[in-house]
Amino acid sequence: MAVDVLVGAVRITALNGSIFNVNAGNRYIQSAELGGTDPLDLSEASESPSVEDFLDETSWPSEVKPLLDNLKAQPPITSQLTETQQEILDTHNELRAEVDVPSLSWSPELASAAQEWADTLSRENDFRHSDGSNGVSGAGENIAAGNSVGRMLRLWSSEKEDFDLSSGQCRRGETCGHYSQMIWRRTTELGCGVAPHRRYGNVMVCNYSPPGNVIGRSPLQ
Repeated sequence: MAVDVLVGAVRITALNGSIFNVNAGNRYIQSAELGGTDPLDLSEASESPSVEDFLDETSWPSEVKPLLDNLKAQPPITSQLTETQQEILDTHNELRAEVDVPSLSWSPELASAAQEWADTLSRENDFRHSDGSNGVSGAGENIAAGNSVGRMLRLWSSEKEDFDLSSGQCRRGETCGHYSQMIWRRTTELGCGVAPHRRYGNVMVCNYSPPGNVIGRSPLQ
């Protein structure tokens, strides 16, 4: 089974019970074992026979024709992040630029798994790291709680004051694991999810691939 999302977003429950949030510009594919999302070529999809059939006005009642005309007049659909997703990605890449490491790209798959875990924490009114059953294998994870996304990001980024740039390690007696994951050079992809939380206001989960904070290795290497 494949679901192409051209506009908006859908939440899909896979046959194994896993939940995927699929935004415009992505294709969800249900395999024999697990579902997943991949980027979608929207220009190709919009020209596919199934979409052309959908837009064929002879297939719809006359009262729907104004809506179809409006859809046909729209410019080509492009995949874009939500305002919150863009804020999260920009904050990470600004921190990475400060220490001269490559920018991260947004991963819908990582974001879907992160959102699933954020929703779990929201539902259970809990705050803990995932147990690895969120559909993403081997990803790094940061979690935070707070009244806003900006505040939660600052909780992580403020740890740079405890990071020794010359040695590439946390200062003695301090912890800076959230920040070091944010700037980990070998990490290339990021995906995050945010959910309301009765105790803390909100909870945010970010997944990273490849994972950071590998023992014996500097974040900047």
